[in-house]
Amino acid sequence: MTNILTGAQLAAAFVGHATLLLAVNLTHDLDPVLAGFLPAEVPAADELLDDQVLIGQVIRAPRGDTRLERTLAWLEQVWFTMPDRSAVLPLVSQELDMRRHTPVIFDLDDGLIRAANTLDMLVRQCAGLMDTAPLAGILSLLRQWQTDRRRETLLELERRCLPLLGMEDGTPAAEQVRRIRFLALEGALPADEYLTLHFDPQALGDWDMAELTRLIRTRYPLLRRQDVEQMVAANAAPVRAAVA
Repeated sequence: MTNILTGAQLAAAFVGHATLLLAVNLTHDLDPVLAGFLPAEVPAADELLDDQVLIGQVIRAPRGDTRLERTLAWLEQVWFTMPDRSAVLPLVSQELDMRRHTPVIFDLDDGLIRAANTLDMLVRQCAGLMDTAPLAGILSLLRQWQTDRRRETLLELERRCLPLLGMEDGTPAAEQVRRIRFLALEGALPADEYLTLHFDPQALGDWDMAELTRLIRTRYPLLRRQDVEQMVAANAAPVRAAVA
């Protein structure tokens, strides 16, 4: 498999699988059986480039979690069998930096997949009765997102939904478009905007940074403590200016 993937594709695949692995582990406590063998803290994404750290997270992953089946298989069959990753590692670091602020929301995955299936049915049922091209365009983007889950795809999906929000309320198509737009907005929300929306800027300075980092990483698993500290500082600046 590795000989048909470019370095950029390998890097993107690794980051995608590592993100999912971290997202699952960050929302599960360490199995007591593994206490003493593995650190209690889930490492930063960048640390997974060390094979021993990555193997530790594979061991830590909850057994039987179907969300991780493809990830664990890909790591075993592709990543760990690569004889030389030196050319790929810088690309992985670039990909990590690009995706730092991308959230992992498991309900988002399920919701958009269900919406895509429903929209597919509606497009086929309404063919010949109405212009289904706009809905088909949204469906195409949904299918694209399922294979390449980038923020840019969600932003484009939200833009495609906007012109259709004027559709007659109560129709199945209108309901799906509104649902898809809401999920796309949630999935495209960068970490700094999430912090601004859900935390009191005046109280951010009172948080223990380690605890805040752990909390925010359950939604944004690629963030590092230094990223959270920078966001807190940026949020605190307007508060200090207003007080002054």
